[in-house]
Amino acid sequence: MHLVKLGGSVITDKSRPLAFRPQVARRLARELAPSAGKGLVVVHGAGSFGHVDAARYGLKGGLKGPRQLFGTASVQWDVRDLDLRVVGALLDAGVPAVSIPPGAFLELDDGALRRFDAVPFQRALARGFVPVTFGDVLPDTERGVGIVSGDSLMSALAAALTPDVSVFVTAVDGVYDKDPSKRGAKLLPEVSPSNAPRAARRAKRGAADVTGAMGGKLVEAFEVAAHSGRTWVVGGRPGVLGAALAGKDPRGTRVKAWPCSEVKE
Repeated sequence: MHLVKLGGSVITDKSRPLAFRPQVARRLARELAPSAGKGLVVVHGAGSFGHVDAARYGLKGGLKGPRQLFGTASVQWDVRDLDLRVVGALLDAGVPAVSIPPGAFLELDDGALRRFDAVPFQRALARGFVPVTFGDVLPDTERGVGIVSGDSLMSALAAALTPDVSVFVTAVDGVYDKDPSKRGAKLLPEVSPSNAPRAARRAKRGAADVTGAMGGKLVEAFEVAAHSGRTWVVGGRPGVLGAALAGKDPRGTRVKAWPCSEVKE
């Protein structure tokens, strides 16, 4: 079984509101198509359909007034619009994709995932469908509303489904030893909790990203790696995702979990 996260910065242009990249999405869908018959779950980020308005309305801080009510409704509308576009790209590639919104299978409590229910995914997979879910803003029992990131969904799904391969597709080629836009930045072929903090601290954070950028991604990626046969962070270049799913070593960063002999601090 394969679990794939399509980053919002890959399938949208995060510098412009509601800027979908249909050609990129269709190409990635074609690379995903061979995995459909083996069991495939797709998660995608909100990109410019969610992060910009979520930041503008201050949704990360919870529900504090009428302004956040409208902001929550607006962001939910936009991310569902994006989800339908992603599902459409998959359908065009011959993938039997079905959307499962986060509100249908989980609740938030003070920002943390609670009552996560993997049954909708298990049933869809058993019938040959490809479930698709996404980062969203949801009711939160403590904060009123909260944001669930696609990366958090990846770790929860990996724990429930134990995929053979998990892949995070990002706007850069993988995890670097420093900001990849800086001169001399080196792509790390492998990353583990023991060498990640430096890379995470130096990872570039987008001003409108409300879900943690590369630093937060690595925290979730280590959890995914603990339940997956192989876990990768790769870029969205042509052929890279397909290579990772075919069992090859793509250009990117292999993510390793904590060894059994080590103890988390």
